[in-house]
Amino acid sequence: MAARLGSALALTTLTLVACEPAFPPPPGFVEACYGGDFRKHLVGTRAKRLIVVKASESDWPRLASDLRHAGEQLGLEVFDTSVTLDHVHTIAIHLCSKNGIWISADQRKWLGEHAAAPNAHRDFTAVEISVNPYKDRDFDWLRVSDALAKILERSWVITVSSPP
Repeated sequence: MAARLGSALALTTLTLVACEPAFPPPPGFVEACYGGDFRKHLVGTRAKRLIVVKASESDWPRLASDLRHAGEQLGLEVFDTSVTLDHVHTIAIHLCSKNGIWISADQRKWLGEHAAAPNAHRDFTAVEISVNPYKDRDFDWLRVSDALAKILERSWVITVSSPP
């Protein structure tokens, strides 16, 4: 009986652990970047502004550093979820405020035998930064976006656009 109970407990523990995401968001990320509820604030929305930075993969560490510093200057919470694994390299920097903005720099380069399809339409000479305001408040997301662009253009070639 004890052996069965031990086996059941181990199986339950394994099941619960297996349900956890491989890379869960860092503490504070969901509240700061999604206002605590991605579905409520961001599902079905599109970025209000795109900042495209000319940066190849070898530039990603410097760009990540510049984005972290810019986020700090702008009073935003900064989350770096970039990874370098044997099957994928990413730059993933998030600048957020629970007042209502999620700015996300994201580029991924898949490696290995199954990389052709996910890499097919990616431009590895640029990193796209999406600006996503998510609350209708008095938070001046446009000012923050403009300030970020000014900081980045000191060191990078950028283009800024507002998608339709």
